[in-house]
Amino acid sequence: MGRDHCGIPPPARAAVARESTGPSFLVNATHILLCASLPVSHRKCPARGNTEQLARQAAQGIPDQMDTTWLRLRDYPLQPFEDWRHTTGVYPQPEGHARTLLDATMAASDIVFVAPVYWYSVPTDLKRYLDEWSAWLRVPDLGFRQGMHSKRFWTIATSAGTPEQARPMLESIRLCVSYFGAPFMGELLGNGSKPGDSLNDPVVRDAAQRFFHQ
Repeated sequence: MGRDHCGIPPPARAAVARESTGPSFLVNATHILLCASLPVSHRKCPARGNTEQLARQAAQGIPDQMDTTWLRLRDYPLQPFEDWRHTTGVYPQPEGHARTLLDATMAASDIVFVAPVYWYSVPTDLKRYLDEWSAWLRVPDLGFRQGMHSKRFWTIATSAGTPEQARPMLESIRLCVSYFGAPFMGELLGNGSKPGDSLNDPVVRDAAQRFFHQ
């Protein structure tokens, strides 16, 4: 895990959605985890995709003194989730990639989901990470629910469709956050129709620059 101090619908212009809970969004933040669910590029000249470009632009607004971790979920593949809620009812301490993801999650004060809209929903590796939350809630003495309640959450996404078509994916993330009673700080949505589209829109680019601060 590295540290960085540094759709199927027809294409349509995506809009920016922004919500804040106050004038200083990173007050009390100590460790920002950017949890990225990004596709592998097979272009002849690999480059950052729209979602990562948008997230990197927004991340420039994070103060230098703040610890920032970029975590690419595809680098930590998880097995399909097994539902033991109505059998054993408990899960063992996670191991391997699940342990790495858990530790990164628990260490963060703020978690930023970075993902494109796939078929009106989240990409597979983000879904599997979210599924693991059900297990972590049932690991004895882990305190996952209490730990999540004190965190703050954000979403940065791109879509090849309209903002309305991205809404189911954005709302699903909000519902996951609301389960813990944790604050959802805001979401940033850009256009992901063609390479480079996300930052070609001056409105979206400006919103990205202001995403983590006023």
